[in-house]
Amino acid sequence: MSAIQDAIDEIEDFIVANGNEEITADVLRPLLVGLGNAVKNTTGDPANLNTLSKNLVNAINELKAITDGLTGVVILSGTTNPNTTPPLTYALGNFYARYSGSTLLSFWQYNGNEWIQIISQKKRIFSTSDGNYTIQSDDYTVIYEDGVASNDINIGNPIGQRDKILRIVNRDSDVLNILDGGYINYSEVALTTIPANSSITIQSDNTSWNLI
Repeated sequence: MSAIQDAIDEIEDFIVANGNEEITADVLRPLLVGLGNAVKNTTGDPANLNTLSKNLVNAINELKAITDGLTGVVILSGTTNPNTTPPLTYALGNFYARYSGSTLLSFWQYNGNEWIQIISQKKRIFSTSDGNYTIQSDDYTVIYEDGVASNDINIGNPIGQRDKILRIVNRDSDVLNILDGGYINYSEVALTTIPANSSITIQSDNTSWNLI
């Protein structure tokens, strides 16, 4: 019989019929004793263990062995795009730091299917009148002022930059040349220029830059 049932039996045995249904000490005492026994009897009960072993000491050792095998946060490193040249070994949730010498270029995490670049929420606006410019990892808006007759902008490979959005404003009186394959317009045509005095907003789908 369980301790809870024992408490119920004691209440029924010792309840005082005093006519007004008051809870007396004779009723309260066996109730408290029964509840105390219930907690005491179930604490450390092997049946309550969800480990393979039902022996308390072995169960503790089992949990220790599991936690000793955990590696915590894993940060791998290399010099290339991890989707192009992945690390030798990696697992779901691992991080990857891409370096050039001692300079951190980008930071990634593996989602079980591919490496996703972790991009800062900071949206930098950059203005230039130089003839050539290479998009930086934290660029969001790039404005080209009037400058030399031929301007080139290197927007970078869309692979590894999934969801990144770029807004490019051409305030120059000449066209702006887009390197790295250009972008796909609404008619699914690849374009490699931005007309004079106009702007575009493009986004990477990890394969191409797309006009949005």
